[in-house]
Amino acid sequence: MNPLEQLKDIHLPAEVSWWPLAFGWWCLIVLVLVALMVSIYWLVKRRKRSQAKREALAEIQSLSEQSSHWPAQMNSVLKRVAMHYFSAESVAALYGERWSQFLASHMPVDATEQFLETLMALQNAQYSIDQNLDFETAKQSIEAWISQALPPSSAAVEEAKHV
Repeated sequence: MNPLEQLKDIHLPAEVSWWPLAFGWWCLIVLVLVALMVSIYWLVKRRKRSQAKREALAEIQSLSEQSSHWPAQMNSVLKRVAMHYFSAESVAALYGERWSQFLASHMPVDATEQFLETLMALQNAQYSIDQNLDFETAKQSIEAWISQALPPSSAAVEEAKHV
């Protein structure tokens, strides 16, 4: 008699089920869900915060050179968007040189000089029939300020309250 014939067949163990999940997988699922909720909250908050900026840029885009009051309209858009992001009490009373300095203080240093020149010409063009200000230059400067200065950091908002 052959001893190998007396061996029984090999029985495989039952397959391991994926359910119920191990503790580590539950932790990973919770972490992913929390990260997803925080990301969605942050994106919604960021979108709401920049809504006024998007609306102001759209309004500047809609202005045309044919309007005789485009300098006043541009300044009005600037004033409204600045009052939205900064305290209305500190921004509403600004005009002339103080208004220009306020806007320039929120621009990058390398663009401040050209922006101030354009803004002063825009301020003067509001009260003058003879407008020697280029519409496209003014429009680009206003768009640059809105794009670069808004939304401001919380430190900039606090600083503007004390101006």
